[in-house]
This record gives sequence, structure tokens and C-alpha cells, in this order.
Amino acid sequence: MIIVQREQLTLAKSEVTVGRLEIERLKLMLAKARREQFGQSSERGKLLVEQLELAIEDIEETQAEQETKAEFAAPEAVQQQRAQNPRPPRRPLPDNLPIESVVEPAPCVCGKCGSERLHKLGEVISKTLECEPRR
Repeated sequence: MIIVQREQLTLAKSEVTVGRLEIERLKLMLAKARREQFGQSSERGKLLVEQLELAIEDIEETQAEQETKAEFAAPEAVQQQRAQNPRPPRRPLPDNLPIESVVEPAPCVCGKCGSERLHKLGEVISKTLECEPRR
């Protein structure tokens, strides 16, 4: 039973790979057709672009259907694969980087602008790394 499920999973993966390759091929053709769109025969190019977009949509739909069928055929294998390859958490920023605290000023407390009804909801603290381009 496990061997049959593995074979079904392998078959489904190969079908998905073929579908992805077909999508990439059509996307390349679409990009080429878009570049040629403003040439001498732009009318024919527009029709080609529209047909390629429809073909890509159809293939993406069938690929999604195949992926869901593969999940239903072998759900344990898919769950095990996801459990084996979880996304690792982000590493924290190094401690030797300079820290700059940015505090947004509170709004005024006058009755004219309606800010007397405002109150503090929460505090958001985040660490971001700003990168300057090389000079």
C-alpha cells in the first residue's frame, strides 16, 4: 500500500513538473510576444498575447487540480514532507550593529481636530536592517 502511494506521489510530482515547465515555456513566449507588440504586425501580436495568457491560465488550473489530487492520494506523505522541511525561523540581527530608536510623536490633544478621542492602542517594536548601496 505504501509503495502504491509512493508511485502515485512520484507520478503526481512528475505531472506537476511537466506542468511547471509548460507554464515557463508559455510565459517566455508571452514575454517575446509582448516585446513584439509594438512592431509592424502588432494586431497579430495582440491576439497571440491574449491566447497565450488564456493557455497559461488553463495550465495553471489543471496543475492546481493535479496537486490537490496528489495530496488526497497520499496525504500522509505530503504531511511528512512538510514536517521534514519546515521553514527555519529568521536569525536575529547581530548585536554589534548600531541601534537607532524611532519614536513617533503623539498627536495634539486639542478639541478642534478630534484628537482628544485618540488613545494608545498598542506598541509595535520591530528591528529592521537598512542597507546603503555601495559607493
